[in-house]
Amino acid sequence: MIDRIYQTLQARYGDLHWWPAKTGCEVIVGAAMCARQISPSSVAAKT
Repeated sequence: MIDRIYQTLQARYGDLHWWPAKTGCEVIVGAAMCARQISPSSVAAKT
């Protein structure tokens, strides 16, 4: 289902080049690094 949504959005808007990565691995590592940076601050904001 997610793949179908992705294909629909890509067909409509094309490749937007919003993530500065050359490989899928770079995207995954970058996303993990962003999530680790966001998580502690969001936890601190809740307290």
